[in-house]
Amino acid sequence: LQGILLVFDLTRKKSMDKLKDWILEAAKNAGGTIKAFYLIGNKSDLPEREVNMQEAQEFATFLADRLKFPIPYIETSAKTGENIKFLFLDLCRYLLMKEGLEIPEISKEGEEVPPPGEPAETAETMEAKSIPESSGTSVTDSGLSDRVSVLEKKVNQLEEIIKKIAQLLKDSL
Repeated sequence: LQGILLVFDLTRKKSMDKLKDWILEAAKNAGGTIKAFYLIGNKSDLPEREVNMQEAQEFATFLADRLKFPIPYIETSAKTGENIKFLFLDLCRYLLMKEGLEIPEISKEGEEVPPPGEPAETAETMEAKSIPESSGTSVTDSGLSDRVSVLEKKVNQLEEIIKKIAQLLKDSL
C-alpha cells in the first residue's frame, strides 16, 4: 500500500517537467502497489512563480490520462505550512478508503466532507470558516473554547487514522 507525493517547485518549471519521466518509471516499477498519486506544487508562498495553477492542473490531467489513475493537484508551502496537514489527511483518508476501511470525518460537524483525493477546501479556506464572524468584536472566551473543542476532536480523529494506518502497515509486513 503506497501513496506517492510528486512534489515540484512552483518557482522552477524545470522541476515539474522532470517529474514526467520519474512518475512513469515509478509506476512501472511499483508492481501495482501504488494506490495514490498526488501532484504537489510547493513554494506557493513565493510570488515569483514559473508554473501557474492552470499549467499544473493540466499537467496532473496529462499524468492521470497516461497512468489511468486520478491525480489530484494541491499547492503547498513548506515554509508557511499551507495545505500540508490537509494533504496528509487527504492522503490517509484516500488510502484507508482504498483498503475498504471506515473513513473518519475530518471536518466540523454538519459539513459535507469531499471524497478523498478530490478537490476540497484548502487549509486557508477551512481556517477562515473556523473563525467566527464577530462584526468587529473580538472572539469571546466561549468562542475560543468552541474552537479548542473542535481542534481536540480533529486531533482525536487524526490519532484514529494514524492507528489504522499503523495497523495496515503492520499487517502488510
